[in-house]
Amino acid sequence: MKNRVRGDSLMLTPALRRRVYTIIKVIVTLLFFYYLIAGKAVTREGLLRALSGADSRMLALSALVAALALAVTIVRWHGFLAAGGVPATRWQSLQSYLGGALLGFLSPGRSGEFARGIFLEDLPLKEAAFVTLAEKAYVAFFIFLFGAAGVLGSLGALRSLLGFSPWIVAGVLVLLSVQFGWIIRLGRGIRFRNLFSAMPEKPHDRLYLLSLSNLVYLLGVLQLYFILQSFLPVRLSTAFVTLSLSLIAMTFFPLSLGNLGVRETCFMVLLSALEGVPKETAVSAGLIFFLQNILVPAALGVPAEFVRIRGKGIINGRQ
Repeated sequence: MKNRVRGDSLMLTPALRRRVYTIIKVIVTLLFFYYLIAGKAVTREGLLRALSGADSRMLALSALVAALALAVTIVRWHGFLAAGGVPATRWQSLQSYLGGALLGFLSPGRSGEFARGIFLEDLPLKEAAFVTLAEKAYVAFFIFLFGAAGVLGSLGALRSLLGFSPWIVAGVLVLLSVQFGWIIRLGRGIRFRNLFSAMPEKPHDRLYLLSLSNLVYLLGVLQLYFILQSFLPVRLSTAFVTLSLSLIAMTFFPLSLGNLGVRETCFMVLLSALEGVPKETAVSAGLIFFLQNILVPAALGVPAEFVRIRGKGIINGRQ
């Protein structure tokens, strides 16, 4: 047939796929906020009032903790590269992590982070992706472990929210944590398409990277605590439960730009159930958490992308 279209002409190029994914994430993000505002869950006036009344000293403390957590995260990434047998200077680790933060912000489910290798010279993308997978295994271990602890620490509130026993959720999360602990323990001994070829093997490397992963998580709890304290007094345990359960939701439903909307909805529901925090305050806290943890690292990744493009000769016309 003359007008028959070849199947491969309908395939999306990688660049076009990224644009499509970004557009989808933007649409989902807008839908979330349309639900929050048009659905009268919160009002723009209430959000502005809550944000304008926040204690700047507590917000400054939260920003310092966020900066410390980012620094520890980059050190951890460098440690994973070294343990995975990837030679990289600290500068290269910094550049690749921040560049990955930018790509992760734009991609569905932060999958762009697996392309951190494009910021490392002479490193195949596949090897960098395997190192990223190893890092994600360590992160997932603590997300599910502390998620189970968060469920057990809020049984009463969750029972009314879920409509069924939270013990079921806690049990599933414990099993998932054990699963990732098993992956961490066996590491490269798991023979499955070389996916775990970059897992740290030495016990002291595993202990070091587990400690850093734990520290990043606890700093996140402290950061959220300071953010909430800028609005009203809350317990530290409330910040722990809120962050732990929100990370679970964002892990399973990575639908929007930087999890915008998902995070804020979780904060709104959980903080209201745990301590009666006003919805506008909870959503405002989620927006500040997004700004400090997602938007700032992504913005810092823009220079890394600029350096990469310039190094490839795209800007100055060599390509």
